[in-house]
Amino acid sequence: MMKTESMTIAVIGGGLSPEAEISRRSRAAVAAGLRRQGYTVTEVEATPDGLRAMLDARPEIAWIAAHGPLGEDGTLQGFLEMMRIPYTGTGVAASAVAMDKALTRRLLRGTSVRQPRWTTVGLGEVDWFSLPDDWSFPVIVKPVQGGSSVATAVANSADELIDAIYEVLRVDDRAIVETFLTGRELSVGVFEGEVLGDIEIETDRPFYDYSAKYESGHTRYILTPELADGVRGELHRQALEVWQAVGCEGIVRIDFFLVGDQDLRFIEVNTTPGLTEHSLLPKMAAAAGLRFDELVERIALQARLKCVI
Repeated sequence: MMKTESMTIAVIGGGLSPEAEISRRSRAAVAAGLRRQGYTVTEVEATPDGLRAMLDARPEIAWIAAHGPLGEDGTLQGFLEMMRIPYTGTGVAASAVAMDKALTRRLLRGTSVRQPRWTTVGLGEVDWFSLPDDWSFPVIVKPVQGGSSVATAVANSADELIDAIYEVLRVDDRAIVETFLTGRELSVGVFEGEVLGDIEIETDRPFYDYSAKYESGHTRYILTPELADGVRGELHRQALEVWQAVGCEGIVRIDFFLVGDQDLRFIEVNTTPGLTEHSLLPKMAAAAGLRFDELVERIALQARLKCVI
């Protein structure tokens, strides 16, 4: 893949989503890495004014570092396709699927990938919603569309469940309720259909929440953790099955829980994974011998191969 040092790249982040500040951290880190590699880089705010200014500059590539609604749900991807600007990451339809946790889970019912028990709750359903008799606490409640563990909480009772659902509905129109799994949290990086590596997340928090993700004192990361015979191969196989079923492109992160020694359960796929100093994918890439600056350059160059009709 030929390097084009004069190539102009717009790195898009921020915007109006609840994850805007984390996105700005990724944008700054990516932009710095690309500049160190010799590219001409503009940092773009994911707002109408920011995107209008980007169009005037007409970059050769748009790097999508925007998280949350409008950034990784297919909206920005569709806009860039209309403007005929190649962009990093997954396309319009697959971005929309991956952003919607319920839609992703429905799609994966046709695969061999196992999931925790789950259901969704909308605003008009909260007052009469309760768990079925055969479904016990604790459960975890999240926005159907969202990441960075924003508005995510564990509920240990019916009252806590309703409170958690209402908290989600402040940022999304649907909540997803899942069985709260106990075990080991594992994440797999996939780049253009090949496994980049895997990592285990250990935190002293009740779960891998916003604080654990972005405040370094709470979390320990174990690269290529020790697993029972056959589990790593199965972990990677399931990650690639998710990649193919969803229709991912570029670089993604796919999260699982390992319950006991052998039972893998899919949690979510992130098509615009964070690239901050605390993010998982740069750690996996470094363990594979790929420096951060080389990683972001490879992602940019791969995006340049996209044909936007």
